[in-house]
Amino acid sequence: MTKLELIKKVIEWSRKQQELLDSLPQEFAAINEAIIDHEYLNIEGHKFDLAFIAVLGEDLANDVYWYMYDKSTFKITDTPDIVTANGIEYRISSDEEYYTYLEAEYTEELT
Repeated sequence: MTKLELIKKVIEWSRKQQELLDSLPQEFAAINEAIIDHEYLNIEGHKFDLAFIAVLGEDLANDVYWYMYDKSTFKITDTPDIVTANGIEYRISSDEEYYTYLEAEYTEELT
């Protein structure tokens, strides 16, 4: 599995997890919070973060985290995010556009 394939899988699974949490009826909001804030899962998340950073490197991992957690609340929208890197402006409004950006800006890190 390449690093880009790993990133794509992590993004796919993270989006699926969010969709599953979002699908819980409102009356189960407390359960949703309990799942998210559970110490066991927090530790699992930290273990994943350490491995993810070790495999991808800190800069690339942080970029992926930005896309997953900050960019438009991880939802594809009609309004693209504009990312400028190395003097090039990237318009990111889909996963595929994000992967194109990664391939252009992180060529060495993805090999």
